Amino acid sequence: MPFVASSGNRIVTPEEVSDEDKLYCIDCGQELGIRERHEREGRFVAKHFWHEDDSATCSGGESDVHRRLKSIALSKIKHKFSHQSAGLERTVGRNRADVFLIFEEKSSILGKGVIVEVQFRNYGKDTEAVTRNYLGEGFSVYWVDRSDFEQRDVRLGSEIRYWWGKEYKEGVLDIFYSIDTNYRFGNVGRDRLTYRDIEKDVDMPLERIVKICKSLADHSVIDLNNGKIKPIAASEDIDSSEKVRNRIRGAMADLI
Repeated sequence: MPFVASSGNRIVTPEEVSDEDKLYCIDCGQELGIRERHEREGRFVAKHFWHEDDSATCSGGESDVHRRLKSIALSKIKHKFSHQSAGLERTVGRNRADVFLIFEEKSSILGKGVIVEVQFRNYGKDTEAVTRNYLGEGFSVYWVDRSDFEQRDVRLGSEIRYWWGKEYKEGVLDIFYSIDTNYRFGNVGRDRLTYRDIEKDVDMPLERIVKICKSLADHSVIDLNNGKIKPIAASEDIDSSEKVRNRIRGAMADLI
């Protein structure tokens, strides 16, 4: 099925057009319709074009694989996030994003919005430098390649770099440091640290403390048993231990 079409003098993707636009196949010239993004039997189906003449057998411009993948990615993030605007190929800082989405309100975790970079042939791109640029501009970044796509869907989440606002990051770290310090220096009896003990150290609602502690426990940063808390990595310095930092990043990701 086609993911590119001709509209006037433009080549467009499904997420760039409206129902009123006249659309034609760039291979056979026949008129195309639009099917909205939806879920079928539990699977996501990206917005796409279709030949109104069922007898059409052309490829529908599928030679532009990169543009097709970007269109599917755009359809997926618009399905996943509420947003103010979204589209293809926008300059963000020093780089041109394949797919971008801007939130209605800034997120304390994801920032202004999300960017999807679809690695197609240019595997020599400095992904770390590109990611730093987008993070510096206030966006979280998904990196996907062809292996993440299946038919009209794309898996998002396996390769994402979160923006994480300063206030949010420090809140999670404050809780970790409270647990680690209280346990390490014996301010409470061993294995007897509670949510209330942490509440004395951090300026945060108790229900938020409980939620963060449960996420930290799920990622093996702390041990949580019947409301009693202790750090698994009490002897490790978070500032020098990549293992602990990765665990905490995973816990943060779960709190979105």
